[in-house]
Amino acid sequence: MSVDINNQQPSPELEKAQRIENEAKKARIKQEIFDIDKQIQHLQQHKKDLENELSVLPR
Repeated sequence: MSVDINNQQPSPELEKAQRIENEAKKARIKQEIFDIDKQIQHLQQHKKDLENELSVLPR
């Protein structure tokens, strides 16, 4: 980590790099959450389809 020894503040370049890295991480996490939501929707629909199929079979 490059730090200015006089005032111990991270360099502007480092701060910018960390902001970019954090934004990229947020974007990846949001995409993963979106993908999981899609999988949940798919599984809920599949469950509903199976329940419907089961309900029409003789007991």
